[in-house]
Amino acid sequence: MSIVEYERFALIYDSDSGELGQVALALLDVGIDVLYAADPDEAMLLASQESGRLGALLTPSSLDPSAFDGLIQRVCPHLAGGIESLLPVGLEPDDEVSSHLRKHGVRWCLWEPYEARELRFATTAALMAGDPGERRKILRVPAHLFAGMLQGSERRSAVVCDLSAGGAYLGIEPDADAPSFETGSEVDLELPLQPASIFLRARVAHTHDSSSPPRADLPGGLGVEFLEMGSADLAALSHLLDDLTRPFRL
Repeated sequence: MSIVEYERFALIYDSDSGELGQVALALLDVGIDVLYAADPDEAMLLASQESGRLGALLTPSSLDPSAFDGLIQRVCPHLAGGIESLLPVGLEPDDEVSSHLRKHGVRWCLWEPYEARELRFATTAALMAGDPGERRKILRVPAHLFAGMLQGSERRSAVVCDLSAGGAYLGIEPDADAPSFETGSEVDLELPLQPASIFLRARVAHTHDSSSPPRADLPGGLGVEFLEMGSADLAALSHLLDDLTRPFRL
């Protein structure tokens, strides 16, 4: 599973108090380009000028329903995913605002507190909202799951740092005495979950030592692509992904 950077921009519409200023900087740090607007007219102008290049609209969760309505009507039509590309960020709003957004079709959210990798995931999910299903299979959900890896007679412990329907990134502690995993080789994975473990066959797509991880928020380890799996394990993986993405769904 390759590490894929996204080509579209995220438009940040901020409040007068600059609630999302740090969000803009954090997104740049994780490889997502941003445009920044401080009022609705500026947001509308940028959206119309960059239509086709904008993939997500991030807003403070503190906006009132009428402000959200204005952005939904004026900015979202210029986004590839339309209303599903709107991402409210901040403290979780009250039920009235959440219900209002849900009724309009807002799908994703990011409530405080959150980590940089969770910001990256939620923004990428909004960026991909207008993409075909095959592209969305590479959407990697942040995770922290212990896993066992088996290759021949060699067994290693790993941590699943992110997970998708097509593969995972596994963090591995350096071990000078253990053989390295070669790109293109196959491994067996066990995710010891309840009520039953998930067993997956995978191919090593890329490897990274601790001095050169693929992203700043990932440790040294390796990316793997899942090979064919049985229907039971496929269903279990799908259920696990649903559980991992639930905190980001409005």
